[in-house]
Amino acid sequence: QSVPQSPKLDVSNTNPRPAFTIDEWHTLLKASEGRIKAVADNKRLVWQREQLHDYMVFSVHTGLRVNEVLSVKVIDCKIEKMKSKKNGRLLVIKNVAGKNDAREVIGLIGAVRTYERVVKKNKLNPGDLLFPQHHRDQLNNLLNDTGMKYDVLGNVRNARSFRSTYIMFRLIYGTPIKDVATNCGNSTTVIDKYYAKYITSKDMKSRLADYPQ
Repeated sequence: QSVPQSPKLDVSNTNPRPAFTIDEWHTLLKASEGRIKAVADNKRLVWQREQLHDYMVFSVHTGLRVNEVLSVKVIDCKIEKMKSKKNGRLLVIKNVAGKNDAREVIGLIGAVRTYERVVKKNKLNPGDLLFPQHHRDQLNNLLNDTGMKYDVLGNVRNARSFRSTYIMFRLIYGTPIKDVATNCGNSTTVIDKYYAKYITSKDMKSRLADYPQ
């Protein structure tokens, strides 16, 4: 008598994409601002660190991949005023070339403010890139200085972690998973497998506390 074949186990890697918690993100921003002030007499370093700071904020408020952020031009962006919305404005980014096809991305108010600041500060023209440089070394220095190069599971954090942070924040604050997936150019399966399943009730405690009693 033959023995029934055991079902194959799913051994695919479902480790979470390294992201920052809300507290870590605020700490990182504060440390970044401190690093900018610390080199106030060095214009080159100030610009590099300001660009990195703006890059981080833009990424966490758009959910764009690293290569997508580095490809955004001024002409691709348009600020739209929204009715009956808390923040009032959103940043519409057109022609974002993702893994599969081009899409339109909606950036939150932090992306709006960053876009305005970068364009004005760098005196950019319509055809110019918002972020022409990666600033990888500056980011590594910032992460090492703050002790955030690795998450609690030992996963390495880098520029891709800002996209992960966007996704985690949107899910924690209650944005429908389909909306998050569409904006990020992913499927809901990917979002659920690599991000949503790692959110705990602790992450959502503020939102849970607001539910009707």
